[in-house]
Amino acid sequence: FAITQQNIAELERQLLARSTPGNAEYQQWMSFEEVGLLIRNRHATAAVSEWLENNGAVITWQSVHGEYLKATAPLSIWSQLFNATFHEWDDLEHEKDLNREERMQTQKTKEPNKIYLATEYYIPKNLAPHLASVLNIVQSPSILSFQHRNAL
Repeated sequence: FAITQQNIAELERQLLARSTPGNAEYQQWMSFEEVGLLIRNRHATAAVSEWLENNGAVITWQSVHGEYLKATAPLSIWSQLFNATFHEWDDLEHEKDLNREERMQTQKTKEPNKIYLATEYYIPKNLAPHLASVLNIVQSPSILSFQHRNAL
């Protein structure tokens, strides 16, 4: 979940000022922490977190400044929460990234990875101001190399 950030106009103003030769703030770059504190939206993060937890989802990760959340729940809950119909797809691209041993193991089980995607989804009106995007509902997850998958 991508949480709506605040103070984006101020962030853009500061970026332009720090990128403009002759400006008093020229090349005085902001740190990760300074940017995070500027755009953090605690109210929105709390609202989305509460909505997810009250509806049966479990938050499994939150970014440092609360701008992204990851959550898990049964597919039936996601269908209900987003008024979405999910379709099952076989992830055949995944096998291209596997090493020889992993391919052999996959061939033994004959079970390709499954991806569940919807063609559309709806965000409840009371939640819409707090969410910039819900990721991996209508778009397939990016393909990662085996090494990156293990590191995440």
